[in-house]
Amino acid sequence: MSASLNISRAWNFLRWLIPAILWGGFITIMSGVPGGTIKVKNFWDLITFDKFGHVAFYAVFSYLLAVGIYKQHTFKAIRYHGRIYVLCISVLFGILQEIFQLLQNDGRSAEFADVIANTAGALAGVAIFNLIFGKVLKETK
Repeated sequence: MSASLNISRAWNFLRWLIPAILWGGFITIMSGVPGGTIKVKNFWDLITFDKFGHVAFYAVFSYLLAVGIYKQHTFKAIRYHGRIYVLCISVLFGILQEIFQLLQNDGRSAEFADVIANTAGALAGVAIFNLIFGKVLKETK
């Protein structure tokens, strides 16, 4: 295979992922913004606007990732198992963001509740993808 053909295949794969990559960059920037530390004292502290933000950000991220993987036709195996890849990538990305926050020395803190919210958002994004594209996916198998 020539180098230009490999570049073409890579571009055909990555071009569909550009929205997800940009959104992931936005999440990374927002995760790096200095903020106050919120301590969880009881269950109801978990249900805050902050946690809904995590769910929303990761729902959008996993939805965009799922659409990008679905629309690319370069790697059939990735496309066929796309939702599993999306969940794994989204959850791992959320965990890495929390580790990134833990390593910062500017008032940010890592919270297990954020990882749960990020995971819930990833699941919600895949569920939304299934609602929109589910019928099409069944017809193409």
